[in-house]
Amino acid sequence: AGASDGDVFFINGTIQATADGNYGEIPITKKITIKSKNGNAETAILDANKAGLASNAHRIFTVRSGGELTLENLTLTNGKVSGTDDGGAVQIENDGMLTMTGCTIQHCESEGSGGALYTAGTLTINGGMVGGEGSAGNYARKTGGGIFIWQGHCTLKDVTIQGNTVENSGRAAGIFLKRSDSTVLTIEGNTKIGTADDPASNSVYLDRQDSSKSACISAGILGTAAHINVQPDNYLGQRDKPLVKGSALSGVVQVFKLVDLPSGEEWELRANAADTELVLNRAALTITSGTGAWLRLKQAVEDAKDGDVITI
Repeated sequence: AGASDGDVFFINGTIQATADGNYGEIPITKKITIKSKNGNAETAILDANKAGLASNAHRIFTVRSGGELTLENLTLTNGKVSGTDDGGAVQIENDGMLTMTGCTIQHCESEGSGGALYTAGTLTINGGMVGGEGSAGNYARKTGGGIFIWQGHCTLKDVTIQGNTVENSGRAAGIFLKRSDSTVLTIEGNTKIGTADDPASNSVYLDRQDSSKSACISAGILGTAAHINVQPDNYLGQRDKPLVKGSALSGVVQVFKLVDLPSGEEWELRANAADTELVLNRAALTITSGTGAWLRLKQAVEDAKDGDVITI
């Protein structure tokens, strides 16, 4: 018999997909909870076995519209989707809902976007990790090596996002936040996205829809150990736009670190007068001698705003 709304399943040990017909992604259409029997994610593992399944490789879950999936203290690993498909471990469809607590997602990949997770619904992650050390991270060929947020609401609390990658020509190794009027990313607690000593590690990539709109992070109550690398899609295009919204933001501005800055330029996030937004500002620009220096100066002057300082 199929599962009913509210059913709870316990995982004990490793549940692995195998090539003898014991495989296939798991669709979620009801309210289902799956959790570790002993509360330890290291010993409760859902292994989609991408290497063993070869061309039959698949993601682990698809949360359909109206479905609600709760995962607790599990490791999700070795999921894979090919072609233009998205979400190597889990895909959340519009009006689907996924809540994860104390879970790890690693070694998953997508030929599209969202190496670990692709969401167009509601995603909540409490604790745990998306990614890992060395080769344990997740991979996407296009965008969002860790998470791709297409629309809907995503809340991250006390989560670590690191070690995820994209193809050399791709974008957003950590999280890709699509600009949309219906997209919200809230970050709380001691969430860590990338590391302070390696700006190229992982970041939140903030998409921009046009010259007037930019994706924006919603900051909840942040802990003292929080760290978030922030990568605007286009520094000049998102200049003077709020990249973070919340309250009393001047007290947590140090949590947010801009990465992948244009060469020779200094940028910063500066709190507005109401202390409710962190706005992207160009702090300084230096033009050095060498090939193309004249054109760089010409372009810098054309892009300048009142009050800008250019150093030669």
